[in-house]
This record gives sequence, structure tokens and C-alpha cells, in this order.
Amino acid sequence: MTKPHIPKSFEMMGRRIKVVMDPDASNERDCHGVAWHVTRCIRLEYPEKVSRDELEALFWHEMLHHALDIIGEDKLRDDERFVDALSGVLHQVDKTADWGD
Repeated sequence: MTKPHIPKSFEMMGRRIKVVMDPDASNERDCHGVAWHVTRCIRLEYPEKVSRDELEALFWHEMLHHALDIIGEDKLRDDERFVDALSGVLHQVDKTADWGD
């Protein structure tokens, strides 16, 4: 599998958020990724358990949970349907962007 296009960490409004590959991420809540707001961490399944595309989509999904938490949109942060829809759009932009290089 080609290495997923996922950062090891990033900043969001002055907060550094780590991204960790975790074999037990799905054990927590029967999902493949988890956003921990207090510890500023995103935990994702190892690439061997999900496809590259799915892993990248999971990153955008969990990143959006963090973004909504940071801006105080708790109701939207907890709305999985909204987070799935918007993170899917962001993932598609990232996947298809032509940066001209």
C-alpha cells in the first residue's frame, strides 16, 4: 500500500494535535478512528486493517471533530451525519487537488 497522505501532527488555532496509528483504535468505540479532545490526539487504525483511502477519510473525519470542538460547536461536533458529510467533501478536495507542481 502507498503511504497514506496523513500528517503525524498539525496545528489548529494554536493547538498541536498528534496523529497516532493505533492497533486498538477500533476497540474503543467499534470504529476505526477516535478524536481525543482533552489530550489533543487522533488515533487511527493501522493501515493494514483499512485501505489507504479509508484511512485518509478517517483522518479528515477525526480532524473535523477536533475543529468543531475548538470553535465551540459542540452540537455539530457530536453530529456524526454532519461530520461524515463535511469530512467526505474535505477528503475529496484533498485527494483531487492539483497543486500545480
